[in-house]
Amino acid sequence: MAELNDGGNGASLEVLRDGPTTILKLGGELDLASADRIERLAADVVEAVEERLVVDAGGLRFADSSALALWVKWRRAVPSLEVRNPPAAIRRVIETMGLAEVLGVS
Repeated sequence: MAELNDGGNGASLEVLRDGPTTILKLGGELDLASADRIERLAADVVEAVEERLVVDAGGLRFADSSALALWVKWRRAVPSLEVRNPPAAIRRVIETMGLAEVLGVS
């Protein structure tokens, strides 16, 4: 388990491993101001995903289209992706945009 952050501005990221599954636990606000930073912090982790990446969005208070774009980018980079525990407002946006299946929302 590792926590990756650069001072806590906006969003937080914690990395967990469960066998071949890598879990990125997100917290705070994942938006235009923080998405690039989170992408940089997670780049090596995402690149090393062997089988499955789980994005635990349960700790997010807010996410905008930058978060969704990042998750779609991660989906293209890994064999399997699941966005787990998105808050209701974020889930509605994902579903409205037709991304629930692409992002494996659960």
